[in-house]
Amino acid sequence: MDWVEVTTRIVLPAVSSLATFIASGTAVWGICAWRREHTGKRRIDLAEEVLAFVYEIHDVLESVRSPLGHSEEGQTCPTMPDATAKEKAMLCTAYIPIERCNSRRDLFARLRSLRYRFMALNGKDAGIPFEELNNIRHGLAKPFYSMQIQLKALHRKIKTTDPEEYDKMLDDLWENWNNQKNSEEFNEDGDDLVLKECGIVIDKFEVLCRKAIGLKE
Repeated sequence: MDWVEVTTRIVLPAVSSLATFIASGTAVWGICAWRREHTGKRRIDLAEEVLAFVYEIHDVLESVRSPLGHSEEGQTCPTMPDATAKEKAMLCTAYIPIERCNSRRDLFARLRSLRYRFMALNGKDAGIPFEELNNIRHGLAKPFYSMQIQLKALHRKIKTTDPEEYDKMLDDLWENWNNQKNSEEFNEDGDDLVLKECGIVIDKFEVLCRKAIGLKE
């Protein structure tokens, strides 16, 4: 077999195979690089979107916790059909945090809708802060439902109780309810424990999102 035949039968096919292999490898590398870049961009875009929503929700919760308000707040409260004016006022006041949250329910819903996408790109544990923030929101409704249950129980006695005595019972209920609420939501220094918990959750979001974006903590 002369060198021409060797070149034709062995060398050229080998070179062709090598070229094909290199071309294929280059294509695969290019696809993988594109996917990494595309996935990275999606991760960054999603992290920025989540963080923006989280900051906005923090502002909403600060306004929810504000003691300032106006006389029209709480009017969307579901009250007892035969509630007295005083009972209705108590329920409506207790309902204000829920009403304030409901006015931005779209914001909370949008953040919840991003949860699974965020988990898909950043791992299962990345969904934990979403749950914690949602729990904070639902926790704000707890005092209202406590008031509702207590008022319904007391209201059963209205027909068999002297009006002045019943009015005093309502005052006592309000005072006890308010004391219980304050003991759960504020520490001895007057710090708002709800906002403090919210701040801790925000910090968790920042760590996750900054990591996804590629920023140092």
